[in-house]
Amino acid sequence: MSNKTTILVTVISDNICPWCYIGKRGLDKAIQSLPEFDFKVTWKPFFLDPTRSKEGVPLSSLRKKFPNFDEMSKIIRDRGAQVGIKFTDERMVSNTMDSHRLVALGQRHGKQDSVINSLFKEFFENGTHIGDNSNLARIGAEAIGQDEATILKFLESNELRDEVQQEVDSLMFNRPRGFSGVPHFIVTKQGDTKQRTLSGGQDCEAFVSLFKSL
Repeated sequence: MSNKTTILVTVISDNICPWCYIGKRGLDKAIQSLPEFDFKVTWKPFFLDPTRSKEGVPLSSLRKKFPNFDEMSKIIRDRGAQVGIKFTDERMVSNTMDSHRLVALGQRHGKQDSVINSLFKEFFENGTHIGDNSNLARIGAEAIGQDEATILKFLESNELRDEVQQEVDSLMFNRPRGFSGVPHFIVTKQGDTKQRTLSGGQDCEAFVSLFKSL
């Protein structure tokens, strides 16, 4: 049994949020730099746009909705490059319910972090359409260690759909302190009730500072 202090990190995230990918890089680097602690990280779902279809739309089509689209895209690409992420603009932005169900399935098998890593890499860097169940089945099979047919059968069912929706609804009705968008990191020391939070695509140093202050 470890005598290390355990730090609990809850991450509220959407799988099509670029700042969530950037923030995860900062979190992972901080965790790797602090071997004196044990960490338990849990990812919770959020929908940036719950009305979006599974078929999705090209990322470039969002220029009509966001006048500063090109400026923000450059900021995201530049920030991503600083942490080793090569963002592609060739992405289809779609409904993320099924990708969140895949993350929940990963958690059930102790592979949640692996699923998150694979989804982020495939979507943001490879331009994989993660609204497509066949793509999700391949990603899930590799990350969880099951065959694609099993994952596809899960995706084509309604398993874990209600659980994901309930988590999102609970978040909306009982917003955590300081929550204004994703990514949002809720940090506690195991056995302590006091919570500390970080939001946005934070760098490693911000996480290290917070963890050491617990």
